[in-house]
Amino acid sequence: MKQIVITQHGGTDVSEIREKPDPKPSAEKVHIKGKAISKGVEEGWIRPHVDRAYALKQASGVHAYIEAKNNVGKIVLGTDG
Repeated sequence: MKQIVITQHGGTDVSEIREKPDPKPSAEKVHIKGKAISKGVEEGWIRPHVDRAYALKQASGVHAYIEAKNNVGKIVLGTDG
């Protein structure tokens, strides 16, 4: 991962691009962020866009649809009943 580092006042001429290790979040941080996202969905300030919904028996066709990058939003796979 790259980062831009500015060490003094000035324009782009005083900035440097450096390599930085990819962040590795702990399980606790992932859990907390997941809870925050769930709360946002419940309260309505996060609204996932559902592109299409399919029955589970159509999973192979759905896989091809996603691999072709045709979806704009989430794909929901539901049970057949």
